[in-house]
Amino acid sequence: MLSENIKDFLYLDSDGIDLLHSQTVDRVEVSYSETSNHALTGKVGVAGKLKSAFLGFLGQGELSGTSEVSGSKGTAHTTLRETSVPSKLKSLVSILQQLDYGVCFSSLGAAADYALTNSQKVFFCGKHEFDAPQFIVVNGAMQVTESGYLLLQSGQANHHDESDSYYKHPKFKATMSCSVRKMPRCSGDAMPITGHDAVYFRGFGGVRVPLNVFCSVVPMREFVQLKPYAIWV
Repeated sequence: MLSENIKDFLYLDSDGIDLLHSQTVDRVEVSYSETSNHALTGKVGVAGKLKSAFLGFLGQGELSGTSEVSGSKGTAHTTLRETSVPSKLKSLVSILQQLDYGVCFSSLGAAADYALTNSQKVFFCGKHEFDAPQFIVVNGAMQVTESGYLLLQSGQANHHDESDSYYKHPKFKATMSCSVRKMPRCSGDAMPITGHDAVYFRGFGGVRVPLNVFCSVVPMREFVQLKPYAIWV
């Protein structure tokens, strides 16, 4: 589906994705080129006399006065195209998901439980509801700008899920800090108060904000630290 291929990124760590991707492949395609040839055509004036020797060397013959020039020798135009970060992200996640169990999880609860039980870093790529404590209060965007980071948490805010499946979820606490500088819609080091990101988090009151995340899950003593690489809505 188109909506699955086009992501509205809220956070993107391009350098981090590049470093991870380079460790999962034998050869990294930084860029590829496309070359096209254009035939030599046009008019040559008196200046052609001064270039006659050079053109003769190329096999075009001598020129004098104004004449028409054509030939098979042309100019090669080369265009370099870089592999985009979103493409590397897609490739990276696909590779991680094909590895053995215990590498990349689609459930944050399962990832946290595995990481804490085995004292091992793992990866998570999927959708999860996070709390944004800075937006539980009114001036959330200002707090993000002052600290330089958007703080996201799971399992720590003072709210409860009353659904029947609540107690079936693994018990874990997770924290994640997202640098404002890596948030595409933020202006430099600041999160605009009326910007899309601020409005999105404010719309949920900073509680149980649905986000798609690709991150590493690092076990600590009583919680897991999430290192984000990409966040999209």
